[in-house]
Amino acid sequence: MIAMDYEFRIKLLEAETAHLKEMQQLLGNHQDITDARLDKMGSIVSSLLQSMVELRNVVVQTSADVAKLAKTVDDLIAKGISLAGLRRARALR
Repeated sequence: MIAMDYEFRIKLLEAETAHLKEMQQLLGNHQDITDARLDKMGSIVSSLLQSMVELRNVVVQTSADVAKLAKTVDDLIAKGISLAGLRRARALR
């Protein structure tokens, strides 16, 4: 009777151990998937940040170009040359 009890407990512990190993494997797989997703999200965020930096540089350059164009237009107006006059001058060439 005692031997059967020990055999039953051993089989029960073996089954529980197998179940725990299976759960450990599932948790490990889940962690690997989570890590891969976090890595991918990190790459996406880095790419977005890089795009934002590039966009900011474009905005800064465009602002500088607009300021330069505004100064040129102001200078032309100050000299009494209208844009229409410039167009006519170009058309005559």
